[in-house]
Amino acid sequence: MDPHGQQTNAARPGAGGRLGDNWEDDPAPDERSPADAFKNLGSQIGELKEYAFYYLAAKTDGIKASFRNLALFAVLGIVGLMAGGAAVVTAVVLLLTGIAGAISNIFRYDPLVPPDRTWVGEITVGAVILGTIGVGTILFMKKFTAASRERTVKKYESRQQQQRVQYGHDVHERAEAAK
Repeated sequence: MDPHGQQTNAARPGAGGRLGDNWEDDPAPDERSPADAFKNLGSQIGELKEYAFYYLAAKTDGIKASFRNLALFAVLGIVGLMAGGAAVVTAVVLLLTGIAGAISNIFRYDPLVPPDRTWVGEITVGAVILGTIGVGTILFMKKFTAASRERTVKKYESRQQQQRVQYGHDVHERAEAAK
């Protein structure tokens, strides 16, 4: 089309034609034939498919890398936890051994205990540590179970209150009425 709205049949110079000539420049969309458009459509669909698979592969590889990093940090965390735990255990053993040695030295000068009896300090420290752990465990369990029971009782009292508001009676009143 010319600028005045007149349609011309003259081809653009160097633009090629519909007989398979190569385009020097991309023709305007209205200069392409339907056959060229369908050929181009197949190529564009293939290209779009390739880009979609490329995107999916990149996302999949990114997810794999994330899981790989997660596993690496988990292993490093476990190793760090083991090293820290070993350091704490070593420190506790050294502390308790030192306390046992100090107690043994106190009793070494006692005329009632023979000088080669270091077991007195070891038994004393062991008994105190085990007793402390036992008493602490019992107190913790009592507190934990009491708190858990209290939460459960409050939960069911609240539900019974809601039942009385919503239905005019609760589960216990309905059970008593059924007897």
